[in-house]
Amino acid sequence: MNVVIISALHPPAALYLVRKIQERWTPKRVIRPIGFDNSLSLFKRLKGVSITKIMNLPGNLIQSMLTNRRNKEMTQLLFHNSNSAYILNCDEILWSKINSEESVNHIRSLEPDILLVCMAPILKPEVFTIPRIATVNVHFGIAPHYRGEHTIFWPLYFGDYENIGVTLHQINKGIDSGGILAQGYPAIEKRDNESTLWAKSSQIAVNMVLDLLAAAQKGKIQGRKQDFKGRLFLRKDRNIWKDLHYYYNRNILRKYPKSHPQRIVKYF
Repeated sequence: MNVVIISALHPPAALYLVRKIQERWTPKRVIRPIGFDNSLSLFKRLKGVSITKIMNLPGNLIQSMLTNRRNKEMTQLLFHNSNSAYILNCDEILWSKINSEESVNHIRSLEPDILLVCMAPILKPEVFTIPRIATVNVHFGIAPHYRGEHTIFWPLYFGDYENIGVTLHQINKGIDSGGILAQGYPAIEKRDNESTLWAKSSQIAVNMVLDLLAAAQKGKIQGRKQDFKGRLFLRKDRNIWKDLHYYYNRNILRKYPKSHPQRIVKYF
């Protein structure tokens, strides 16, 4: 069965997932969207700068430092001292061009049975309808409760420890709103934080994906329709004040996650 992966390979949890799938399944191709467009002129880059962005710069710099710290911790947990950047058969394409005619033709030429997506741009129907069986997204979050971005962080922020984990779902025109194929809830301990839960979710997602691919070999896979809308979180929803609130609750008030055993629920 032909599997093609679309992934930015970032954060480290996504890179780990793709590496492990490559080790045990050998996908035909990995397509990596990259974000920077060197063709943009200096004028166009400066045009996107506003007073609001300048005022938010200090907070964004602090958030960037916190993000780098989380990624470093995830890398240590998942890769130890191995070469974490090594990916076979990888093509790079601009993030903004993933739905272009050129990209559509390239993906179609690979003749995928399954298109596996993890941390990638929003795909248009021209892309996600290409595979013979399905396009499946690995969403680090429990949908539909937490759709969109930073969906390991938000249940920690709200103290909703029952809804921390990873969802496999089919892709449709919405954002993380397609039929649910499986959901994995990592074992949670008092010491866990956002980094460790990202890492744990990635580790259980590997087996979830492999089980799904094995089932897909036998025929069409089924999913469970999402029965409520849930909440969509955008990148802009998480700001420095949300991070400070979380760190205050955790480190000053000592509000730690409640312990839960690992469990996986499948709908295929």
